[in-house]
Amino acid sequence: MVARDALEKELPPASLEFLDGLVESIQPSSAQDHVMLEYEDGEDAKARLMLQREQLDLVQVFLCEEVARVRAEWNHLAPINKLPIEVLEHIFLYGAFDDIANYTMLPYSSRTISHVCRYWRGVALSTPLLWSSHRQGHPEEISHRARMIPRDVVVFTSRHMDLNAMYTNMRSLHVALSGSGAANNFTRLTSARAPTLTTLWITSLGKSKDRQPELGNDILFEGLHRVQEMFVRRCSIPWDRFLLRGLRRLSFSEVSILPSTLCNAVQACPSLLDLEIQNCYILPTQAEFIPLLILPDLRKITITILAAEFLRCRFLLMDSVLVPGTADVALRYNTDAQTLDETLFTSLWSKAPISGNALFSPLQICLANCRNLMVNTRMFGLKSRTIHVISRYNDITITFDHFDSKILKSMDELAAFLSLTPQIESLSVRSIGQSRPIPYGPPIARMITALSGLKRVELGRYTVSTEDEIFELLTLQQWMHPIEQITLIKSRSELHQFLRFVQSRISLDEPSSSPTASASLATSPPSKLKLVIRSYFEVHPEVLETLKTLIEVVRDNGP
Repeated sequence: MVARDALEKELPPASLEFLDGLVESIQPSSAQDHVMLEYEDGEDAKARLMLQREQLDLVQVFLCEEVARVRAEWNHLAPINKLPIEVLEHIFLYGAFDDIANYTMLPYSSRTISHVCRYWRGVALSTPLLWSSHRQGHPEEISHRARMIPRDVVVFTSRHMDLNAMYTNMRSLHVALSGSGAANNFTRLTSARAPTLTTLWITSLGKSKDRQPELGNDILFEGLHRVQEMFVRRCSIPWDRFLLRGLRRLSFSEVSILPSTLCNAVQACPSLLDLEIQNCYILPTQAEFIPLLILPDLRKITITILAAEFLRCRFLLMDSVLVPGTADVALRYNTDAQTLDETLFTSLWSKAPISGNALFSPLQICLANCRNLMVNTRMFGLKSRTIHVISRYNDITITFDHFDSKILKSMDELAAFLSLTPQIESLSVRSIGQSRPIPYGPPIARMITALSGLKRVELGRYTVSTEDEIFELLTLQQWMHPIEQITLIKSRSELHQFLRFVQSRISLDEPSSSPTASASLATSPPSKLKLVIRSYFEVHPEVLETLKTLIEVVRDNGP
């Protein structure tokens, strides 16, 4: 038996002998058992086997309890248990807030935490904020754990729920609109005063293509509230009266709205610090003029644009929206090769800031802050030329979906643009999915040479010919940029061409160290180059040994 073999390897002989004796005392050997079955009638045999089974089950329960005890002691010695209770509470609250945002049936995160170990359970049960979530049908035991703190209430307009006892002690309210009377029920649920309310969620549970519920012009909570955060999803709202002037955070998701209405709604919040616009449907308008949206105090802006809505939503990325250069900007949008040059492939980012104000467009900030650029080429069987752009923190990812060699033009345009971005330090170029004999080498080489501040290059999953062509072109161009590291992921090349590239750099650098060298040959010596080969297929051993004498080589079998 597999389990027996494992026990013999891990347990000392004394423990094995004790275990065998325990089993033998409960269940006779197989030979004895076979003899007894021949002479016993059916009922006696069943009774004896049932007794053995019950006794072995009790032994199993006892051993499981011992395993749980050892695991609890192990968890108690884990590094996270050395953290102060206040730090653990802060960590646990992230899961609790996710449950509130997703209007889960129960506070699943808090319940899971309370079953990890005694220490975590004690922290969870002594932290009322972890149990503040409340909705119809909650067990009383869970509700009592929140004690007297303000509650986070979830209510569905299709179900009757009396909130009278909650209005005076409610921190957040998540209204899920469903059913034919959603608008009227929403008015009823928001008609009473809520002096402790700080966050309001309004979500329609219908599909994106369904007609969005239209809410009335009623004043929320009789004007007595403290709402600072508002999240709206799939709803049609009269923003001229509905919006709350004290908002610090505003989020639109899948909302149908006119450009002018969107701008006016945002500008009606003078204290706004965080703006989120996700997959909204910008309604067509006859007017060509789009008002300028200036948000001088904004600290964070997140914009996600659907491919079908790009042409009507691109004003959000360009000069129509201006935010401080210090703002945290996150962008995600899809477009095609025909319109990409109107956004990313322009010299918009080289413009000077507005006179007297450090205000920029969201896309301008992303490119100015970019330090790490990732370019993916992804083959599609269908005739797709979609281009995906994602920007977050200091990273920008551009993914080209294509089915033929027309991608090379877009990659050339990107290479020409990169000469305007000296701040980029890392370039990663990868092929995703199936590959075809498309000459990626020249445009990738142009991207590499265009980046004047480049320190690290990563190439992944390209064919042998593409990889060798890249280094052949860099050798022919006598590229002497002080690169620090080149990483090859799932390389199929034997690295002959890479070796020539390294040898060429060393030979070109030698005259610069001679005192008699002419000034025209003088150049800055390249940095110590490091080659990382990750998940490699085959590397020529002689080439590898030669490379090790010239540069630092690291072989990594990781992903």
